[in-house]
Amino acid sequence: DDDDEGDVQPADVRPWTSLKSMPVATQTALVGTLKRLQAQKRTELTALIVGKNGVGKSSVVNTIFGDRIVNTPVSTIEPDATRQYSRVASDFTLSIINSPGLLQGDGVSDRAMTEISKCANGKPIDVVLYVERLDTYRTDDNDRAVLCALNETFGPSVWARTLCVLTHGAASSLPISDGSEGAANGNGSAAADGAAYARYVSSKVAQVEACLRKATGNASASFATSAVVECSARCRKNANNEGVLPDGTAFLPRIVDLMADVALKGKGPMVHAHGARRRGKKGKLWQKLLIPFICYGQYWLFKLYSKHLFEADSCKGDRYTLFSSTDQEKKSSERDDKEARERVSARAREDDERARRALEAKSSDSASAPSANAMEALAAKKKKALEESANNASTSSPPASTPAPEQPAATSTTLASAPVATSPPTAAAK
Repeated sequence: DDDDEGDVQPADVRPWTSLKSMPVATQTALVGTLKRLQAQKRTELTALIVGKNGVGKSSVVNTIFGDRIVNTPVSTIEPDATRQYSRVASDFTLSIINSPGLLQGDGVSDRAMTEISKCANGKPIDVVLYVERLDTYRTDDNDRAVLCALNETFGPSVWARTLCVLTHGAASSLPISDGSEGAANGNGSAAADGAAYARYVSSKVAQVEACLRKATGNASASFATSAVVECSARCRKNANNEGVLPDGTAFLPRIVDLMADVALKGKGPMVHAHGARRRGKKGKLWQKLLIPFICYGQYWLFKLYSKHLFEADSCKGDRYTLFSSTDQEKKSSERDDKEARERVSARAREDDERARRALEAKSSDSASAPSANAMEALAAKKKKALEESANNASTSSPPASTPAPEQPAATSTTLASAPVATSPPTAAAK
């Protein structure tokens, strides 16, 4: 979790004992710088050192403190954790927050940026040291990505308090020779032309600042100042036994003095709030909506074109040699047979699927038919019961209002035609 503060390394606070082992001229210059800060009511100075992998950030920390307090292996798989190193001398605390390299693969390491942001959270940062190598001759996309990530994390105002530190200031590969005096080689066997060296350093700073302006989109973006150091113990020494650059400048007192200048120039230290800014630029909505269509198009491009192209190319040979014509024909035939089998299998699967669907439809129809017949039978049964109940009611109690059938009246014709009943004669009649 980015908001978890438990993995922040504790600060390493100790007395600056290695200051006494430095040359007397260096001690005097450093103590004078600390007293100059104290005169401005400053009791501490905190610097954040950032940069790409392998530019010499940890070596700069060791050079400033004059002691090997940070391990500087040749190569590491995982970046070192961000940690603050503080040294106290003459009641003044000089702190440097060392950070891992900001690159991982071909882009900026989110882990390293998160560690830096969390370690600097809530701490007053007086100066930022952006480290770059002097013996590199160009900038690339990685440089722009790192500068853009720093701008997004700390804000555009961070560059006004950033000191560009160029390492490998006495490398033998520097093109600073005028052709007659030779090149600087770190051993002091050849003296470099001071003017040519100054021009080369200025061109390198201008190159990095041009990359900064392109990364931030600000045409006026620039560093507060710049300094050159040589962290190798084989650098040239002057009469005071101080490490010097090819132009004779003692680099250690100068870089600390420039750090103090940047700190005093600002109105106050920068206080960073972790999570206050989001890294990266938000993509436009219409660009995000294109992602599914692009993926869909790539899928069909591979399926309809690229796949067949790769298979046809695999029949011509492997990574070691080309196949003979017989082998090519054989592999082509095998490929055609394989495609034919796949088509037959696909057709068989389609037929099976159609048959399965037809069978499911038929079984569903047969399952629903009995229920319809049952409903019809139930309706007929109810109708028959109603008819029977109606008939029973009519036969058991006929309606009272029904008139009795009338007898037809006898007519004269009926009476005439009807036979007359005669009784037998009585005895008196006889």
